[in-house]
Amino acid sequence: MSSAIREVRRRMQSTRQIYKVTAALQRVSAARFSRDRRAIENAQMYARRRISAMWTVTAAGDGVLSHPLMEIRRPVRDILVVLFGSERGLCGGFNAVLRAELGRLAAARAAAPRLLIVGQTAARRVAQMGFPAERVWSQPATADRAGVISEIAQTITDAFLADRCQEVHLVYAWFRAGLKYDAVSEQVLPAPFRGAAKARAHVALDGTPSAILAGLLPDFVLASLDQAFLNSLGAENLARQGAMARASSNAQGMLAELTVTHNRMRQEAVTREIVDLGGGGLCQ
Repeated sequence: MSSAIREVRRRMQSTRQIYKVTAALQRVSAARFSRDRRAIENAQMYARRRISAMWTVTAAGDGVLSHPLMEIRRPVRDILVVLFGSERGLCGGFNAVLRAELGRLAAARAAAPRLLIVGQTAARRVAQMGFPAERVWSQPATADRAGVISEIAQTITDAFLADRCQEVHLVYAWFRAGLKYDAVSEQVLPAPFRGAAKARAHVALDGTPSAILAGLLPDFVLASLDQAFLNSLGAENLARQGAMARASSNAQGMLAELTVTHNRMRQEAVTREIVDLGGGGLCQ
């Protein structure tokens, strides 16, 4: 067997191994996305109802309610950004779209953001932009996220109340219907419920609007962080599923080409052997 044929067989074997790995990662990502999809949809539904409830309470207070977490501060000297990215790679352009959204936010605010990042790989990618993170959390499992979310909520609330930042924004991937996602930025503090209240039907409140608002605002911060985490996690698994599907397809195409090349080279070798044997017989 010639060295060229042995090299082609070696490449075929390595390509088969690559295909096995990418196909397995594709199946794992699909299973994780399917598992988390209901949690994502529930979080989005809760977010819509939560915002409706906040505006209802604001309307009951004639739009003049105030709270330290709603206080607009000028000038804006520092903005704190919580970015939800990926813990590992192999997810296509997922982190790239988050970086682009962070760049747009920084340009719009004309200030370098102070960063809190969930996801080790995302932190490394963002550091390449010249935006080092003040703190990085490893991405928790879905069932174990409550501790990390509560810690981040406490961190950003304390920073805002102490005037160490004048705005807090979230940057994350918003999962949309049709297996798609977009990178979005969302202001969470000051809570965007000041000014003219949106019209709401009259409702009976169990307590004063200001007391109800004081209880709802911390939950608003927690729920916003939780929704951002779940959406980004689902979008990451969706992006990894797509990236691994493309990698598997490429590996299959490469394996098909190598198989054709191997068969052609093997046939040429057999033909040369037959010719050599025939030539030797004629010489005798």
